[in-house]
Amino acid sequence: FHHHACQHPLIPLNDDQNMRLTAAEIHEGAVKNMYLYCRENGLSQVWAYLWNCWYCPDKWPLWAHSAADTISVLRTTMIIEGFWNKLKHSTLHTFN
Repeated sequence: FHHHACQHPLIPLNDDQNMRLTAAEIHEGAVKNMYLYCRENGLSQVWAYLWNCWYCPDKWPLWAHSAADTISVLRTTMIIEGFWNKLKHSTLHTFN
């Protein structure tokens, strides 16, 4: 769920080609992932709720960053702060 909310066409995937997905591809992939998870775990009622309240085309733009043309400044700040926090605690402490 969190992964689906944070994807954006302007942010490349973490791969060698720096591939970017379109907003439609992100939505389609998120719907497919959540549907398959619910189906494999026998969660048909959960899927009905998720589709009707979160993943249907009418609700998706209300919470998914990929539906917007730009990246929210707040989200960008959180990504940068997370990067520096990880760098500080996982890499830089080895040099002290």
